[in-house]
Amino acid sequence: MVSTTAATITAPFVRASLPTFVEICGQLAPPMSVLLSAAPLPTIRGIQQAQDVGSLPLLPYTCMAASCTLWAVYGFLKKQSSIWAPNLIGLGLGLYYLRSFIRFSPPESPTLPGTVQQHLSGLVALGVAILGAVLASVKPAIVGQLAVLFCIALFASPLASLQTVLRTKSARSIPLPFTLVSLVNCFLWTVTGVLKLKDANIIIPNVLGMACGLAQVSLKLVYGNREHIGVMAT
Repeated sequence: MVSTTAATITAPFVRASLPTFVEICGQLAPPMSVLLSAAPLPTIRGIQQAQDVGSLPLLPYTCMAASCTLWAVYGFLKKQSSIWAPNLIGLGLGLYYLRSFIRFSPPESPTLPGTVQQHLSGLVALGVAILGAVLASVKPAIVGQLAVLFCIALFASPLASLQTVLRTKSARSIPLPFTLVSLVNCFLWTVTGVLKLKDANIIIPNVLGMACGLAQVSLKLVYGNREHIGVMAT
């Protein structure tokens, strides 16, 4: 009798608390996206002070600018201010990070990866493609699918320096603030996408983003920020 009564009392509480949890996640997700966009600020300030990018990759900032552009357009097309508003802020910050990074970056480096010119050319090509898509009244689903690809690239981009991490036994090139905020952001948007928006374009990149974030945190825990360990000559 006790267990039956307890179950009867607990069931309505669980049913009531789940929507509350989803609502909280839905309310926190947009500001967390803004916080995610602001997370690289300590890294960028460090670059400005050192006047050197070291082994840090440019890819996260290129992907941020591209991803935020696509999500802002997708949000406008879907009339979802919770999507387009934080991404407009992210776009502005992403362009600032790009400018700051490129100022102290070599023209070409394996850790960027590629060349600065390739990154900039890719962004220009994407901008032209988005403009053409909007003028041609392309369906929001297509823009969303493109946004998914760039969002996955954004969350995985710190792993662009994975080869350097494994070779030097140092995870210094993985930006920890961005990785931690990215992990929380992906969790909130996954819950919101699954239980509130029911939008696969929101769910897929954020589930994969959580996986990438966990991989990056694992590398930080294993290798830390030790100084470069040179490879012994054979």
